[in-house]
Amino acid sequence: MADRIELDRLLSFGKKIELEVAEIACETSTSILIEWNRQNAWFQKKKVRIEQRENSVVVTMPKWLFERKFS
Repeated sequence: MADRIELDRLLSFGKKIELEVAEIACETSTSILIEWNRQNAWFQKKKVRIEQRENSVVVTMPKWLFERKFS
């Protein structure tokens, strides 16, 4: 599944991270699973913003949360 997820861009805007991935790996009513850089991490939906685009999904989150999950 990690091969299907491609990072199109990763932008840091001060205290926010915008992560663009091909798709959400898994989703529940309260959480989403993101696969990035061959790593998996669950995020609570209330702590991130999810924006569906034509060919990708953009997940915006606090920088500290991104660093905690993917560092």
